[in-house]
Amino acid sequence: MNRFLLLFLWVLFFSGKLFSQSLNRAHHHFGLITEKSDRYTDFVLKNTTGKKIFILRVDADRDVSTLLSGKTLLPDSSITIRVQYNPKETGRFSKDIGIYVSNLNDPLTISISGEVRQLPQMSDLACPDFNRAPDASRIPDFELQVLVTDKTTGEPIAGAGVKIIYKGLPRYLLKTDKKGTAQKKVEIGYYYFVGSAEGYKSAEFDAYINIRNNKVHIELEPYFQTKVDEWPNDSLFYKDRPDPILDPGKPKFEPLLTTEDQLLSPPDTGRIILTPVPVKETFKVNHLVFLVDVSGSMMADGKMDLLKASMIELCNTLRPEDRVTLIVYSSTARVVMENVPGNEKNLIIDKIQNMEGTGYTAGSEAMKKAYEVAQKNFIQGGNNMVIMATDGAFNLYTSDVMPTVKKYRKRGISTSIVAIKNTDRDAKSMQTIALEGGGRYIPITNMEQARAGLTEEVRTASRAE
Repeated sequence: MNRFLLLFLWVLFFSGKLFSQSLNRAHHHFGLITEKSDRYTDFVLKNTTGKKIFILRVDADRDVSTLLSGKTLLPDSSITIRVQYNPKETGRFSKDIGIYVSNLNDPLTISISGEVRQLPQMSDLACPDFNRAPDASRIPDFELQVLVTDKTTGEPIAGAGVKIIYKGLPRYLLKTDKKGTAQKKVEIGYYYFVGSAEGYKSAEFDAYINIRNNKVHIELEPYFQTKVDEWPNDSLFYKDRPDPILDPGKPKFEPLLTTEDQLLSPPDTGRIILTPVPVKETFKVNHLVFLVDVSGSMMADGKMDLLKASMIELCNTLRPEDRVTLIVYSSTARVVMENVPGNEKNLIIDKIQNMEGTGYTAGSEAMKKAYEVAQKNFIQGGNNMVIMATDGAFNLYTSDVMPTVKKYRKRGISTSIVAIKNTDRDAKSMQTIALEGGGRYIPITNMEQARAGLTEEVRTASRAE
């Protein structure tokens, strides 16, 4: 009888812990902060425990102000937590805020991030209040103005294309007029911009757009010399694997499904031409375990946009027999979806688009979780891959990381690294992991590499010999 009572109390405790953490979101990215930017946002916490709970305290750095709409949460009630950032210096920032609730031992964690370009005036550093509303709730949409110019001459560029990407998918596509301008009514939000024009190098950047920050200036550098970007080919890391074939002019990758062989008809030249018969490609069934870094630094500089675009591009090529697992990690690891068939594209893309996170990066523990899931859903004779996506070095300061990578390689699970804007220093440790894991190091710094790199890596790794 006591054993059943203990079991009941254990279930009750962990149920309450789970359901009490009903935040509408865990992270907010301010984008670029200028002198006139709003620097506050609202988080909503709902009590779904069925019991009265209390907010005990909120912990944050001195440059973060918080305000609660209340401290007592009745069953099914909510409170608003307003967070305002008061920067004292320019540059990028990432801040965690801990919310201590009466029925939890550990705090709930929310976070903010962004980049400060201009410091606010002293008069604007007052504590937040509820007599005003953030832009997102006050104005649903507004007129975005885009200007595209030649970087060397300053002259406007007519007919330039501007692709505006939201959560990894194209949201708006604009074309400039004779004055190099384009207008579009858009929603407030954080976007990734890609500007392009014939004879110019493309330009890419991320920006938070609202009614006060509604002008975007894109400067394109002209091509004075045709240069073909080369994919890194360090023989030390890639000697056992062929390089992916990148074709920037190809609009979309062919899916892993293959077609019947076809004979090419020779031209009618009056002489016999021997036309080679195309070799039919076959591919192994894939189980792809994505291990995605969602720490605070990944939420800035368009890194998450590039990663989401890359993963969605790959998702569009998957077959029904392929499988996808998604694990996100920052200070802890969490399985978002496991062993999902490749034809459930809407589900997969939705999970990819909604990846958010906070906290510091603890990659070694997350890797162990990824290998466990990969082993659990191992496909005999298939291509079993752990694909780690990160913007830099993670916690490698444990002695069992490399032995673990090697051990699972012997078991048929390879490891590749998708490096999102890595520094040269961080790249070395990432390359080492890819080498020991039998995979590849895939650098992504722009949207073209995002479109090409990951998809070609999976095609290369799954190609049947």
